[in-house]
Amino acid sequence: MEIRRFFIAILFISLCNLGFGQRIRLESAGLTNVSFKGNVIFLKYNAPTAMRFYFMMSKPAIAPWSGLPVKGEAKLFYYKDNQEVVLVTAPFTNADWPSGGTFSQMIQKDFTVPANTVTVSNPVVDVQARWRYYKEGYPDPETTNGWTEWYYASTRPFALNPDEIPASSFSGSNSTCGESVYTITNPYKVTLENAAGIATLTSLGNNQWKVIRIGNAVGTVILRSTYEGKVFNYPIEVSSEMKGTIDGPVGIKQGWNDNYFYFKPEPGMDYTNVNWSVDSPHLITTQVDKYTFKISVPTNYPLMDKGRGDDVEIYIRSNGECGVMEKSRILRILPARPIKN
Repeated sequence: MEIRRFFIAILFISLCNLGFGQRIRLESAGLTNVSFKGNVIFLKYNAPTAMRFYFMMSKPAIAPWSGLPVKGEAKLFYYKDNQEVVLVTAPFTNADWPSGGTFSQMIQKDFTVPANTVTVSNPVVDVQARWRYYKEGYPDPETTNGWTEWYYASTRPFALNPDEIPASSFSGSNSTCGESVYTITNPYKVTLENAAGIATLTSLGNNQWKVIRIGNAVGTVILRSTYEGKVFNYPIEVSSEMKGTIDGPVGIKQGWNDNYFYFKPEPGMDYTNVNWSVDSPHLITTQVDKYTFKISVPTNYPLMDKGRGDDVEIYIRSNGECGVMEKSRILRILPARPIKN
């Protein structure tokens, strides 16, 4: 996202005839020293944002207006819970027309937007520019002394700067075989990607979402939180695979005995009714304990490929969070003495 730092001005309104019947009018208004994109003004995250409000007024330059007192004010504000929150109010008087004429000099006032005016949960407020003036001895049609109503000029959105938002963080299992609940800190727009036919996503409220597996589908889905081009991902493996690794040699030769293989569960995981197996009836196997498996290869093991050896698959199966679960890996049975073709 391209965000510019504008040291001249971003306008609320530009010089034009607004079509108001008022004799004293706000002709242009804007802000300096602000970060913005398009017409959106960006505020800092969790910190105050300093900027400068500037504006130009106009009044008739002919008698009797040229000799009448001018007193008024312009302000920027927004609504929160149906209450007006004023960010800055700047007065104007005859002194702002030092050379006479129709247009005032540029009137400026520094101000600071407080921290947390916009937040992750409320990332945008619409700030309005308005003005009013005090009528005193004015000619028709403004013969009644007193303050005018507040006249509306324009509105600009003030938004949370997307380059300063806190990252979404995810809490929950990185795999699921049925359904799992995830908590997201600083969630934005939350979706489940790459999930067609694999899993669905349900919002539970309170920053929690549930991922539900579809049937026996297998795949990796992405729990995603996005905000204004910022993307935060959490991959989730959907399957009935046991969580852990099978360690041991990648290849063993004919005649090798007592080769050990170990299953190492992921931290916090444990399984019951564990059984090991291998998809070859010619190997001699022993389950030492639930996470240890021993394989011996007879010297006369029948190889299909007497040069490179044959692949077999080792399985570990158990009862777990989703019923019967398994993990497997490939083991190569090598010839004691390779036969060259």
